[in-house]
Amino acid sequence: MNLNEEYYREIAQELINIVPENWEQIHLRTEVGEESVSMYFYYRLTGSSEYEQGAMIRKKYNLERSVYKKFVSDLCSVIRRLNDNYVKNGQEKWTAMTFSIDNSFKFKVDYEYLDLSSSLEVDRREEWEKKYLI
Repeated sequence: MNLNEEYYREIAQELINIVPENWEQIHLRTEVGEESVSMYFYYRLTGSSEYEQGAMIRKKYNLERSVYKKFVSDLCSVIRRLNDNYVKNGQEKWTAMTFSIDNSFKFKVDYEYLDLSSSLEVDRREEWEKKYLI
C-alpha cells in the first residue's frame, strides 16, 4: 500500500467513525490553501434518498463539541499531510478534493487544481452540491 492509500484509509475511518448510523454514502469536499484547510461533508443514511449535512451531526446526535472539533482537526490534518505528500513526490499540488465512499467501503477521489481566489466559496460549494448530491 502506498502512502496516499494510507491517507485515504485514514480519511475513510474518520468519516465512518463520526457518522453514528448506518449510511449508504458519504461525500467529503475539502479545499486546501497555503494557510488553511476547509472541509464539509454530506452523508446519506441507509434507505434515505436525502443527504444530510455533516456539520449537523453534533446537534442531531448530541455529540460533545470537543469530540466534533477533534474529528475536524484530525481530518484536516490528514488532508494537509496528503496534500503535502503530493508535493513531496513531485506531483502537482491540488487545491480541492472530493472523497466519496459507499457502505461497501469502495471509495473514489477526485482532485481539482483551482485558483481558489478567482471564485467565491459559496459558488464552488453550490456547483459541487449539484455534481455530487443530486
